[in-house]
Amino acid sequence: MNVILTIAHHSFLEAFHNRLIGFIGVFFLLVFLVTEFIGKLAIAETVLFQSAFLGALLRFSGVVIISLIVITSMAREFSDKGLWLILSARQQNLWVSILYESL
Repeated sequence: MNVILTIAHHSFLEAFHNRLIGFIGVFFLLVFLVTEFIGKLAIAETVLFQSAFLGALLRFSGVVIISLIVITSMAREFSDKGLWLILSARQQNLWVSILYESL
């Protein structure tokens, strides 16, 4: 359980650093507004249409949000030179480091 909480904590911090919390809030607000609009359009079985549409949109939004978090964290990791720090900790040859930097 402790590992799950640690991963969730770091995922939340990564989303907060990438300023995705505002995007997530706006995205969920739009999903709920579109669901209410679908409910107004349905003639019969309004709750059934709303719940099915909301479930589909929330699944899709989960995929989109996780994809954005992964893509932005990978881009941040490459720009932060974390890999450079890992390579320097292994005491590699100077020429190997220079070759890596030139790639």
